[in-house]
Amino acid sequence: MLVLAYNKIMDKGFDNATLEAVITVIHPYVRKCAHVTEYFFLAMAVSLPMYVYRIRGFGLTVLATLFCVAFALLDEYHQTFVPGRVGDIRDVRIDSIGIVAGVIVVRIVGFIGRKTIFSFLSLDKKERK
Repeated sequence: MLVLAYNKIMDKGFDNATLEAVITVIHPYVRKCAHVTEYFFLAMAVSLPMYVYRIRGFGLTVLATLFCVAFALLDEYHQTFVPGRVGDIRDVRIDSIGIVAGVIVVRIVGFIGRKTIFSFLSLDKKERK
């Protein structure tokens, strides 16, 4: 789809054979990027509620990462039962890139928000008084 749009917008004039060759080359990379993105958002969706309920720091990183990696492992195990699919531990490692990035983003945004725009709600200042 992206290759077809690129061909049309940039007026490259690729024939069908060239389009198929380009699609064949980039298809695995597009799929892997999609997995990283999916697991990035999963990690954010898991980490944010934990952060709100005051699971922070190293504990948040460990719990959210373990949960999401377990989910990725179960997904790969599930794929072994689907005809034409195989479970591969390399996919879990690729998914882990998105998981770690998602947890880190939640920690950074949460920390910055707690110290700036939501400081009046933060228990950190109330505990110091």
